[in-house]
Amino acid sequence: MELLAGMGIVAVLVAMTLSGLTQVRSAGDSAKCVASLRAVGQGIVFYVNDNTFSLPAYPYQPALGQLPGPLNSGQKPVSSRKYQGMLAYMIYPYLGLPEPTSQDRVVPMLQCPAWKRETKNPSGVSYYLPNDAVIDGRHVKPFGYPAPSYVEPMRMLGLPGSLSSIPVLQDIDRMVPGISGADWAADLPAKPVHRGRRNLLYLDGHVTSL
Repeated sequence: MELLAGMGIVAVLVAMTLSGLTQVRSAGDSAKCVASLRAVGQGIVFYVNDNTFSLPAYPYQPALGQLPGPLNSGQKPVSSRKYQGMLAYMIYPYLGLPEPTSQDRVVPMLQCPAWKRETKNPSGVSYYLPNDAVIDGRHVKPFGYPAPSYVEPMRMLGLPGSLSSIPVLQDIDRMVPGISGADWAADLPAKPVHRGRRNLLYLDGHVTSL
């Protein structure tokens, strides 16, 4: 009986230790994710300052001709000329990255540690760029929208409301509304990776957890 009681106590202690370690790891993952998002936010601000206050856009060629190209809503942690709708392509100098080539270069800054453990594709979509934000009661697409419903990326000075209310990037999982039909959705984590919460970067550079 004493042996069984001792084993029971050990089992409880092990469970408590593992639970504590899980919480510590989760907090560390979230802190790294927040730091990376803030660095991306700073990169966007530097890009805007160097490009006539325009949000990131690339040469886009639908049937109407060359236009400023919209960013993809599904953002991959990859820098490559094959993926021009990715932030890693558009703001690479401000993230300390070399110039993109035809080869895929994985960008660890855009790989949240918790997401990386849960995803089925470590080079797949790692963050969500909201392409339809409601600001002061208006639906706006700050980073544009592709054809056939083409919307040009906006200039910073033309944005409604405060920059602190305009979302840029958020953690992504299969529970994010509106992405179930995307061809990359199946590879995503099943639920929010930060103990039920998602980190969200805003255009003024601050990050919050929702």
